[in-house]
Amino acid sequence: MTSILCVIASWIIWFATDALHAKFYSITASFGAVFAACIGVLLADRLVLRRSKANPAALHDTSGGYAFWSGINPAALIALVAEFATYIALLEPVSQTSAALFRYTSASLPAIAAGFFVHLLC
Repeated sequence: MTSILCVIASWIIWFATDALHAKFYSITASFGAVFAACIGVLLADRLVLRRSKANPAALHDTSGGYAFWSGINPAALIALVAEFATYIALLEPVSQTSAALFRYTSASLPAIAAGFFVHLLC
């Protein structure tokens, strides 16, 4: 049974290579937009704002240091939007069109930097 599944998977990969490659890069770039948006906020919050000190007991406390506006951190959301917009401005994931700056910096690094600084400023 396993060998039949492997043969079928091989045929799919063999005959649909171009379509798979086109979708693969779009999906990868879309994941990059989402993950880059999270990394900048996490780095700013963990390394600068909290200075690598976490209080696990306060995570479940509704009036503790992790209780934001109804459980949502508005500064982090603003930074996420800024990071996502920066990423999309440098590389549009579906059509794979890129800005001139993308050739030198990629899209992730400027997006992470934008979110990092926006989160620090908010």
